[in-house]
This record gives sequence, structure tokens and C-alpha cells, in this order.
Amino acid sequence: MKNDLLNGLVVTGTLVTQNFLVTAAYTFIANLGSVLVRKSKGYSEEMLQGVFNRKVTTVWMLRDNAEIESPIEEVDIDDVIVIHTGELVPLDGVITKGTITVDQHMLTGESVPVEKGVGDQVFASTVVIAGYAWVKVTETGQNTAVAKIENVLQSTSHFMTGLQLTGEKWADAAAAPILGLGVFLAPLQCLGVGTAVFNTSPGNGIRMSASAQTLVHIILASHESILIKDGRVLEQLMGVDTIVFDKTGTLTEEWIV
Repeated sequence: MKNDLLNGLVVTGTLVTQNFLVTAAYTFIANLGSVLVRKSKGYSEEMLQGVFNRKVTTVWMLRDNAEIESPIEEVDIDDVIVIHTGELVPLDGVITKGTITVDQHMLTGESVPVEKGVGDQVFASTVVIAGYAWVKVTETGQNTAVAKIENVLQSTSHFMTGLQLTGEKWADAAAAPILGLGVFLAPLQCLGVGTAVFNTSPGNGIRMSASAQTLVHIILASHESILIKDGRVLEQLMGVDTIVFDKTGTLTEEWIV
């Protein structure tokens, strides 16, 4: 017995008592909340994934020392592809010939382009600023570094914070007493009274308000170019007293604390 059972009883009770307007209004409001949450999630995913929205559909593959344009889906591991100035690196790989300058700040945070030569690794979705190279493919599809990051971002808007989990747990725990009270009052008063009691469950409000509130913060952060890996960290933010940076190149502005 959980909150969803009470929702079904509210709809059933209003239909049986022929309060069709109440049925329509309740159903509309309940579904509107769900639609708004889904739209917020979709918008959040779009904002977060927009960091890597530049995609490559075709690549130059090396066949018998000739460059052949092919769909990226046809590239396999150990194939050799050719990248030129101004192009995106299509897949993860290792340079086997040539030297290039790569802008990979969107992936690594490095503000300064880096020089890469034979034996160096390159990553999909980074930009070749200058040079020409042959790259032996090491990862394709969902195994590339950028694809793994995108998978993390996709799951960001499907989290449930600790506060939301606690709220829904309480709402589900309250379902049985509310159900019992409604069933008890229905024959003593009327079915409408029992239905009204079923409608007192806080589950819908907790579910919608908690998820929507946290998603709004994620969207606001994304407008400031801040990517939140997991919304649950927002609850722990007040307890943070130290920030650790893995390299000085990440710091593009001076921060005074």
C-alpha cells in the first residue's frame, strides 16, 4: 500500500460519486505535475549534454594509403583514420603518424591547446587546431571518453535526493493509516468524505516539489557553465570546506577565499 494506491482510490471515488469535474481536475493536476517534471528533466539533459553537442557523422579512413570518406559507424578498433586542421577528432585513438595541436579544454579543462605526436592519445570531440595525423582507433561508440561523460550527464536528471527519498518514504508510510481512516469514515459519513481523506496524502506534492526544486538548481547551474554530476551533492555542498584541483591549468581565474 503506497501513495499510488491512494491516487487510484481518489479517481475511483470521484467517478463513483459522479463528481466528474473533480475527477478531471484531479487527473489534470496530477498529470500536469508529472509532465512538468519530465520537461524539466529533458531540459536539464539538453543543457548538460550541450557541452558535447558537436557530432561527427563521417570520417576519413586510411585504405591502401588512400583517404576514403566513410560513415563513422563503419569504423572498427585498430582502423586508422586521418584527421586534418579544423576537424573534430571523431574517436579515441593513438597517433601513429604526424603532429597536431589539439584544443581539449571541454574534456580536460586545460585552457591551453596541447601538442600531440606519435604515441600520444587523442579523444573524441576535441578540436584539431593545426596539423595532420594518422590515428589508430582504440575506442568506438559508447566506449569513448566523451560517450562515458555523456552517460553520466544523462543519469544526472534521474537522481533522487536524500530529502526526496525520505519524503516519499514518509508519504508511502502514511498511505496505510490514511487508507484505513478513509475506509472507516466512508460508511459512517459518505463515500465523498472517504475520498477526501484519501486525497490528503502528501505524496504527490513531495514527489513533484522535491524533484522540480533540485532540477531547477541544476538548470541554473548549467547556465553558469557548472556541470553537476549528481544532484545529491547539492545537499552536501554546505559541508564543503576544501576544493582540490588536479592541475594548475584548470584554474583560469584567481579565486580568493
